[in-house]
Amino acid sequence: TSEESKVLYASKLFKDRVFIGLTSGLASMSFNNGKWSYDGKIEGITREVRTIVESDDGKLWIGYEKVSRLDFSKGFTNHPSIEKIEMKKGTDNLPSSYEVAKINNKILIGSDIGLFHYNENLKYLEPDSSLGERFEKEKHEAAALTQDKTGNIWLTSDFKNGVLKHRSDNSYIFDTIPLMKMPRSAVWAIDPEEQGIVWFGTTDGVYRYDPEIPVL
Repeated sequence: TSEESKVLYASKLFKDRVFIGLTSGLASMSFNNGKWSYDGKIEGITREVRTIVESDDGKLWIGYEKVSRLDFSKGFTNHPSIEKIEMKKGTDNLPSSYEVAKINNKILIGSDIGLFHYNENLKYLEPDSSLGERFEKEKHEAAALTQDKTGNIWLTSDFKNGVLKHRSDNSYIFDTIPLMKMPRSAVWAIDPEEQGIVWFGTTDGVYRYDPEIPVL
């Protein structure tokens, strides 16, 4: 049976490989001798995968229904060791979905109830304050987190699209004014270009934001 692909991720660890997030698993394809070949599904992943990111230690993080971390530090394999990344046991209020992202060279997990990171010592997810109280104490949504080349962080939060601008005191301000004319629709992916153009993939189509055009 065929499956829908939900996300494609060009690997930084393996320059010739692309990981594919599926409705019920994870697969990959590789580029060799001028052509692409499908290398099959990764064993041990059966849930839907919509976000993928790599950490510098050779680990692949995947998220949507749950978060898992796959170990490719010793090279690519279709049967890597897999860790379950979970909330603290007994937590009442759980996210409805999880999105993995790499921000300021740190793996963060966005959700509808705020931002989290993985505590390696305690082995569970805990609230993250690195992007401000909005996502830690106030528990606002953090979705489609994407960092551009200047360090600003684009995202959607509570149906508001905007950019977290880094300030001199190391804090962030959530600026929604540049994107206030975008329709109220779910944003699944944000792709900033080096020249400043930002693309938004939404349930209603694709939108292009050009910072050179003034907001009227």
